[in-house]
Amino acid sequence: MDEYQVLSNELATDPLGRGYTTMTHAQIVDSLNGLTRPDRVPIRDLLGYAVRASIYSRLEDDASNVTSSSRGVSRKVMALLKHSAEFPLLNLTDPDVIASLNALETNGVITPTEKATVLAMANNRRSRAQELGIGGWVTEGRVLQARGG
Repeated sequence: MDEYQVLSNELATDPLGRGYTTMTHAQIVDSLNGLTRPDRVPIRDLLGYAVRASIYSRLEDDASNVTSSSRGVSRKVMALLKHSAEFPLLNLTDPDVIASLNALETNGVITPTEKATVLAMANNRRSRAQELGIGGWVTEGRVLQARGG
């Protein structure tokens, strides 16, 4: 799909409910290019932190503990970390990810400080245009053309 089609689809469907139909071309450009969306975190960064903070060994121990209530979560996290080439990025704002971190904290696998450090990795922001694969491309003229003008 070319950039105009991507932009046209975004404006027509407005999947995030931004209100494109009531915006001027300039407002749409600002909305799409503004760094307002949470960025995904490279799994290799999480793996590096997990190893440095000794979280990795705690995850391994928890994953092998048949009586641990967070065993399943630890096993999923271990699998994710081991297959970082297949899953290179993680959205740390995803409710399932947050629930997993909460379970690990509740069961003492990670500390509140370690959880906060991991969640802070998600403070990087990107634009909606970057999410759509058209970052740095959206201008008023292109919005006008995508709107059929």
